[in-house]
Amino acid sequence: VRLLTGIGRYNEMTYIFDLLHQNHCFEMLLRKKVDTERGQSSSLKTALLDYIKRCLPADSEKHNMVALCFSMRREIGENHEIAARTQLKMIESQDWVVTPDLKSSLVKVLGLLKDSAESFSK
Repeated sequence: VRLLTGIGRYNEMTYIFDLLHQNHCFEMLLRKKVDTERGQSSSLKTALLDYIKRCLPADSEKHNMVALCFSMRREIGENHEIAARTQLKMIESQDWVVTPDLKSSLVKVLGLLKDSAESFSK
């Protein structure tokens, strides 16, 4: 982790994060103890979130994993809210006929909004 946070070059960090992601070792970074006194935790958090936004924008699981690791509840809440809004747009585009699929979709939206509210409240 110290190596990663000490690297100042943008491309090198992207390369390292790509390798970790491709080899299913991305979570390894989040398990390591980070020296918060020297600001390394903040640097790592910023680098990871930037990488996910640029290179893995559709991977909400990784974004939530990083956000949980760094206790970023607002970001988790925003992710759940975005997912709920996306699901609602899909429901809107369909005919409003009460079916088991519609009920299931609405329950999913309700769950996402509930999770979002819980994250925001924390």
